[in-house]
Amino acid sequence: MDKDDRLIKKLVLEKQYSVFVGENRKKYVIHNFQAFCADSEEALQAALQSDLIMVCVGNQNLGDLKTFLNKVSGMKRPEECRIIVCENGISPKTILKNALKDTAAEKMLITQGIIFCTSIPVVKGELDIVAEDYQELPVDYDDELFTLQLPHFPLIKNFNTLMKRKLYTYNCLSGCIAYLGYLKGYTDYGLAARDSEILAFCEDIRTKLDDVMCRETHVACEEQRAFSDKALKKFTNCLIVDTIEKNARAASRKISADERLMGPMQLFFKYGIDTKPLCKVVAAALYYMEKEESLEYKGRTYGDSLCVLQAANPSLEADNPIIPVVREYLDKIRPGVAVGELDFRGNEPA
Repeated sequence: MDKDDRLIKKLVLEKQYSVFVGENRKKYVIHNFQAFCADSEEALQAALQSDLIMVCVGNQNLGDLKTFLNKVSGMKRPEECRIIVCENGISPKTILKNALKDTAAEKMLITQGIIFCTSIPVVKGELDIVAEDYQELPVDYDDELFTLQLPHFPLIKNFNTLMKRKLYTYNCLSGCIAYLGYLKGYTDYGLAARDSEILAFCEDIRTKLDDVMCRETHVACEEQRAFSDKALKKFTNCLIVDTIEKNARAASRKISADERLMGPMQLFFKYGIDTKPLCKVVAAALYYMEKEESLEYKGRTYGDSLCVLQAANPSLEADNPIIPVVREYLDKIRPGVAVGELDFRGNEPA
């Protein structure tokens, strides 16, 4: 089910789509499904008959599910409603639970999963998908949901630690590639990831991320190093086709507190690590926002992207040392001047 009527109509009309997986693009045809508009009676009835509801709508949209889930819980015992929330963010199940407070739906059994697999449409606007060959979706170990054991859904203890490591490692490096790639004129994400200057930048950031994540989460250094190594290998894999736009969009959310850029920034600051490299990426994200999106955060429009940064990070005072550094880099980026060791005036190679 989805609120995108066009997508639902296409799924209903075509009755199937294909997923091309891995290096060999092995084809899987998906059929025997039903597709409903989210506000339809059919969607409600389908949810009532379901053993499990999986949610992937973006952290910022989880609150929009309140009305629908409240209807479901009013017609079905809430403890029979099992939900797995799969989002890029720390503890999305908490966000959904908070949205459902003081409603009948608050007794629903809600846990969370984390998606490492990259998948995008073969052609924008069409149904067929190309996907990385990644065969697991880790799920938070939850005593209430433990009886629901599914193949390829490993149950993980200390799940919030894994989510934090994923967001502050995978997603942070992805943000670096996307926003710096945008400044260099790339539209193809994989080409940006393999750009020698951007790759060198990410290797440096990766070392810093490994350092602070080991200190913060007490994960073994070897384990964290292997984790970040896997991330860079994924992003530089030429067989995974992705776009700058997909990874850079919703910049105002991605520069908010506890997200992929400012979360690691706070840890760099906490442990005395040089924050300037991440300040460059934040400045690039603000520039992307200025050029491609609106200067808006939580429904309010601002006159300057730095004001959006501060609104999204209320703990950042105006005299915080991060702010003037980001401002300096942003002032250099706007006219196309080189930022530090990276020249952002390039164009995507032919």
